Amino acid sequence: MNYEPINFHELIEHLVRIHKAQAEDKGLSFRCQIVNTLPQQVRADEKRVGQILINILSNAIKFTQSGEIIVHISYNSGVASFQIIDTGQGIAPEQLQDIFQPFTRLNTTTGNAISGSGLGLTISKILAEIMGGDLAVSSELGKGSIFTLRLFLPNLGAISEPVPQDNIVGYRGRRQKILIVDDQPEHRDVMRSILEPLGFIIHTASSGAESLVQARTHKPDLVLLDLAMPVMNGIATAIQLRKNGLLKPIIVLSANAYPEDRTAAIHAGCNDFLAKPVQVHHLLAKLKLHTSLTWKYQTDEPDNHEVTEKELQLPPADILQNLQAFVRIGDLLGLNKKLEALANTNPEYLPLSQRIKVLASEFRLAEIKKLLA
Repeated sequence: MNYEPINFHELIEHLVRIHKAQAEDKGLSFRCQIVNTLPQQVRADEKRVGQILINILSNAIKFTQSGEIIVHISYNSGVASFQIIDTGQGIAPEQLQDIFQPFTRLNTTTGNAISGSGLGLTISKILAEIMGGDLAVSSELGKGSIFTLRLFLPNLGAISEPVPQDNIVGYRGRRQKILIVDDQPEHRDVMRSILEPLGFIIHTASSGAESLVQARTHKPDLVLLDLAMPVMNGIATAIQLRKNGLLKPIIVLSANAYPEDRTAAIHAGCNDFLAKPVQVHHLLAKLKLHTSLTWKYQTDEPDNHEVTEKELQLPPADILQNLQAFVRIGDLLGLNKKLEALANTNPEYLPLSQRIKVLASEFRLAEIKKLLA
């Protein structure tokens, strides 16, 4: 084990970015719920913590054909708790008792065993116990499974030199729509003044009832929701938004950051919590986590080849099909090599090559597929 200080927020953000793309590429919803304030820096073996979580998340996506994956994260007294909840096929009782035994491979609903060594969960449980934690599972056949990982990760406090947030000038990729729900117009104006210059498309609602209409009309990528509103408060609004089919992240804003408010918000289907008055760097960190953004900074070199997707010149159908084959199997290394060869022999395809490489670096496979189609 190699214990050292690690950026806990960056670790979670990396795992969410990768597996959110994989889940959405399969047609699944992927939600990350942060129950309480997480430490910025913890002492851990980053490689091993990542190994456990990647194994569980990959299994959840593999065994889930429809529905959603929820990652539920909390931290208390040095112990980080991760719950990975899926709506997959579930595990039969006779298999559940052997799930952590070596060479145990689950069967699919068709009776065929899933490929693999059957050692992933065994190793994950051993690693968890070595790190002073535990890995457990509960499941119901036909409804899904819940894997609970608890690890002792000592809090090392704040990171001494955070990235200056005033250096952020925008983000890469398509424009994101944010719905701001707050009964106070000055609060809505403040949030708009922070987010609009960065390229976000802002919609606002002054009440819970109005937000239901706005969400249905504009289909936001993320909702910033005030908790204390008359008639329909934030909790009731979140519940109704979820009932109406909203799957995108909801971040609650509240001047009263009591534990019971956070718990109620999570139970209502919200993803995270920000205390008012909102600090800009906290807000931007939450946006990056829940929408998998890649920020643009003032210090970034200008991209002279950045063009709109409508202006990209596409190669013939046989070459497109060849590129699509790499994406289907998730071979991003092979895809990048093919793109480099294509751009070297046909310079007119350089903008397309660069655009796909950016998407590949962010694991946005669904967008690559759409582009190549």
